[in-house]
Amino acid sequence: MTLGDLRKKFAAQKADAKRRGILFSLTFEAWLAIWKASGRLAQRGHGRGRYVMARIGDRGGYEIGNVEIVLFEQNARNYRPTLDAKTRTGLGHRGKLVSSETRAKLAQKAKARAGHYSEATRLKMSVSRKRSVLSALRDESGRFA
Repeated sequence: MTLGDLRKKFAAQKADAKRRGILFSLTFEAWLAIWKASGRLAQRGHGRGRYVMARIGDRGGYEIGNVEIVLFEQNARNYRPTLDAKTRTGLGHRGKLVSSETRAKLAQKAKARAGHYSEATRLKMSVSRKRSVLSALRDESGRFA
């Protein structure tokens, strides 16, 4: 990976942190030194078996002393969104009571969108919903409760 490629990766991570409202005070040199010290620079990336730069405890900013290089899967398991993050991503509105008028408008919009999916896509979506319902009914051992 060239130095130019690494600068692009750094800029992308910094821009992503800004988009998410997270302080990013690392310089390129400090960012690169952390990656080199970890010995995982070649395995950097998103996805199973890849390594990412994570904030310790998923709190604070990307700054010296508050970041670590961890497996992508570990970082995903450790994710604990703050109330602010939930609000930004819309999770804070789940379970919100809505009027019957609003519910009818939402249903109408959903029906209008449904016409844009191919039959194969609708089938995949249906199977996915059924799997999520079934997995919710299983206990920790994988048996149905």
